[in-house]
Amino acid sequence: MSMIDHGTFEEIYNGPGALVWEQFKGKRLPSNGQFQVSLNTLRQLNQTVAQADRVPKAI
Repeated sequence: MSMIDHGTFEEIYNGPGALVWEQFKGKRLPSNGQFQVSLNTLRQLNQTVAQADRVPKAI
């Protein structure tokens, strides 16, 4: 989640890590050992996550 200026939050990605890791399949590990994924990519992936695969929102 990211914080919006007025104190609310935007959910960027709520789903299985496997969907994110799939983005790096076949790619060489960077020298620093860290892959980068953009917020836009995470937002797009979030749209593909089934409700059953999401962490439920706390009330």
